[in-house]
Amino acid sequence: MIAPLSQSLWDLHLRVSPTTRTLLECGKLHRGNIEFNISLLDNRFICGDEGLFEKLRTRVPAGMVTRESQNLAQELTGLARTRHEKYGQTIFHLEPNIKDGPGGLRDYQVACWMAQIEEMGRSREWKDPEELLPAPLRSDALNAIDFLDAVRCFSTTVRAAT
Repeated sequence: MIAPLSQSLWDLHLRVSPTTRTLLECGKLHRGNIEFNISLLDNRFICGDEGLFEKLRTRVPAGMVTRESQNLAQELTGLARTRHEKYGQTIFHLEPNIKDGPGGLRDYQVACWMAQIEEMGRSREWKDPEELLPAPLRSDALNAIDFLDAVRCFSTTVRAAT
């Protein structure tokens, strides 16, 4: 089942990394593979064994994050710095990169991951990313993300049509 799905995603030019890991392997910080560490922070159930997913979500990343929060946060901030340098450390571009540029969607995700790391260190529980946003800023932040999502979707559609 995985091979045809992966092939279909690759044919759509989506980058996928189908790998298999045990729960024990998921419970360790993978130095040099920040994408895998991020996938643990950003996990969500799509299909399969819900019981196994719940074990993963409730037991594994929280322990790894609690033990490795400093290293994980350093890797995330290092990635953000590198990404910002690539885009000239400015949000003032004629055609900004909505996803990866400073102030873009990826910065929102990094902020959510950092908040999730802090929350897991405190409570060892997953929280909805929206709950982690400061209450006074929550509405404005969600409106801004909705706007960036719409701009990204619209600009991709326009480029594909031209």
